Amino acid sequence: MITCSNWARSQRQQEWVKPVLDGLSRHGVKIVEPRTKADFAITWGVRANEPFLYCDNVLVMERAYLGDRFNWLSLGWNGLNGKADFCNTNAPSDRWEKYWRDQMQPESTGEGVLLIGQVQGDMATVGVDLLRWAKDVGKQLSAMGVQWSFRPHPSAIERGQKQPFQGESRTLEQALVQCDSVITYNSNVGVLAAMAGKRVTCENDGSMVYEIAGHGWRDDRDLGDREEWGRKIAYCQWQKGELSQGVFWETLGQKFQ
Repeated sequence: MITCSNWARSQRQQEWVKPVLDGLSRHGVKIVEPRTKADFAITWGVRANEPFLYCDNVLVMERAYLGDRFNWLSLGWNGLNGKADFCNTNAPSDRWEKYWRDQMQPESTGEGVLLIGQVQGDMATVGVDLLRWAKDVGKQLSAMGVQWSFRPHPSAIERGQKQPFQGESRTLEQALVQCDSVITYNSNVGVLAAMAGKRVTCENDGSMVYEIAGHGWRDDRDLGDREEWGRKIAYCQWQKGELSQGVFWETLGQKFQ
């Protein structure tokens, strides 16, 4: 029998853990005492090291990528975002067609580059000086004569984090419609840009858009196959009802087959 232990901490995290554990129980997974050794742990994010030390595998919970990120949950093995194994390589197209495909916009051009800021200290960018990165990219774009604007992350503003440039005033939706392309280090805005039909570049393979994006801000390539990408990303995130019913385990349970 496969065993699972809960390593999540906060009340907010526990609200997501409960339906996941309910769903696992439906599939015969034994839920053992929290924070103990098991075949796999379930936890939020990758900031805590203990689950990875005590358990051979860790099912990582995080905010989702498409739709209302507070009503969907990302679940993947042993890593965050693009570093995780979602067991979705051969995923069918049903979820993509049901939830997201009709929201994908045709590829389009526009005016200028939209340079995306992120929150300093976010686990997706650990060890990266985002301020320096954005400054360097902005200066080089200007030196090349490329029109661009900077959009800071709202949470970075709320936390009083220093910004490399003055932020623009457009809403994100307006900016994505009007821009020509998007440059991000590793922001979920890359996913939104791809859905909006805009060329996008990212700096590392932890990005959820890495397989269809340019790799590094100079790599201004066309978007890759968004149908294949969409099919897979639709099997990265789940609603609470699907969690409690155990629908997710039909995919992620392949880890133990």
